[in-house]
Amino acid sequence: MLENRKITLAQLMQRFSAGIVLIFVGQFICEAQPPFNPLPPIAPRGMPQGPVAQPFAPNFVPPAAAPVINCRDSYQGELHLEIAENALKLLLARESVSSGPVQDFIQGATVNGTQTTQTKIDVDVQPDQQNAKFNFVISGNVESTTTARTAQAEILQEGMSPFQATKSVMLNGEQILTSKAIIQVMPNQRVLNARSLQGRMPIFGRLADQLAFNIAVNRTPQSNVAAGQKMLNRLQPELDGEIDKNLAQTNQLLNQQVWARLRDWNIEPHQKKTMSSADRLYWDYQIGSTNIPYPDQPLLPDLSQSIDPQITAPISDDVEIHIHESLFATVASRRSLAGKLVSINEIQAATDQLLSLFAEEITEPSPALPIAIDFVFAEENPLQARFEEGFLNLQMRGKFKAGNLPSTELQQINLKITALIESDSVLFKTVNVEVLEEDSMGSTRTPGLTQTAIATQLRSQLKPIRLRRSTPLPYDKFQGTEIKLADLDSGKGWLIVKLEISKPQLKPIPEAPLIAPQPPVLGPTFAPVP
Repeated sequence: MLENRKITLAQLMQRFSAGIVLIFVGQFICEAQPPFNPLPPIAPRGMPQGPVAQPFAPNFVPPAAAPVINCRDSYQGELHLEIAENALKLLLARESVSSGPVQDFIQGATVNGTQTTQTKIDVDVQPDQQNAKFNFVISGNVESTTTARTAQAEILQEGMSPFQATKSVMLNGEQILTSKAIIQVMPNQRVLNARSLQGRMPIFGRLADQLAFNIAVNRTPQSNVAAGQKMLNRLQPELDGEIDKNLAQTNQLLNQQVWARLRDWNIEPHQKKTMSSADRLYWDYQIGSTNIPYPDQPLLPDLSQSIDPQITAPISDDVEIHIHESLFATVASRRSLAGKLVSINEIQAATDQLLSLFAEEITEPSPALPIAIDFVFAEENPLQARFEEGFLNLQMRGKFKAGNLPSTELQQINLKITALIESDSVLFKTVNVEVLEEDSMGSTRTPGLTQTAIATQLRSQLKPIRLRRSTPLPYDKFQGTEIKLADLDSGKGWLIVKLEISKPQLKPIPEAPLIAPQPPVLGPTFAPVP
């Protein structure tokens, strides 16, 4: 026994020695032989070692970056409209809370109680090169406290069930199209208490109540499934019905107030194109037959990057409207303005009536001319416009006819109009009036007595026009939201109108005045009568 033990110990010593040798040999092999990579060489002193490039796994490549697409490159029309995602949020985002009773019959139990639904509606613009798209992103929570009664027991439950929904909207340039909302609910019911019919018995009451409670807890998954289906059946028509109703009203308003009138006036765009980026919607309308590219560079340098301390933050571009100067000639052609006769007095009356609706200050009507003067537009180029840097040059060509007197020669009326944005209003002012007579070759002559008299009369009639910068939207739908003119910019044949969407700021609740403690008022001191 002893000898066998010695042999065993000797064998163990031999195996231990052999193991040590194998460890050293294996370490040498691992450091020198493939497939193991050798240690990286030590960089010379004073030179930092750069990062080691890691090889890519087979069939894996770096993710490709999303291409940068400029939707303005595809503009072809004379009129563009852009709306930023932030503006849509201010116009369409909503938060609401509604409460009501619960009366239902679920899985053989009569359910009664109350529930409160909190809903938040947001907007998320989706990139698309074919149509402008955005999603209504709806999230909320349903809190409920209910009692389910059967012939055997009463179960008191509390529910805290969040839900999420997405409803897609597509804009094709004329109508608003929608799809059915996709809703996800996460029902979460919790059993608070249970009471059985035997709950009032002195011995078995608590045991029966506990048994009913345990059975209700075990049936919680089935209760969640039933509650989730009930939530879907209730939320689906509510969300779809409310949003579809508002969008249908918007479609009806656009059709009656915009598209029907454009068709009557024969100036409906023949091409309507919409697009959307990750944070902006784009509309492109073409009325004429010529494609008009939009300039790559901005009309004027961005003054917000100036070092001038008086320059504030960049101008808001919640909504942008781009108008090309050729739109005036196109509308004049579509409206058959060539050869049309108009009365100067009628134009003045219509202008005064229009300004009374939009002007900030209602001025007295312009006095009528002592003699009826008519203006007959020329057959060629009756109305043209040029948007130059900071000005609108409006040109009208035609002949004047006063009473029974013969008509004048073809006259060219050039109006130079500018706009000045003030704190609460914008002032439109005609800074120059020039009347020139054209000869048969189309060349202008030096203004004569007739042209000077016409120009003087026009200057007296063209008064400055002051319009309000802000326009409130209907309060019942937008709760005090306003559209405010942020900037007017012109140049390179384009007029850029920038609008800002704003909501009224809630005034903070004033703090109560601090009342310092006053010493107590002591009453009269009575002394005993001597």
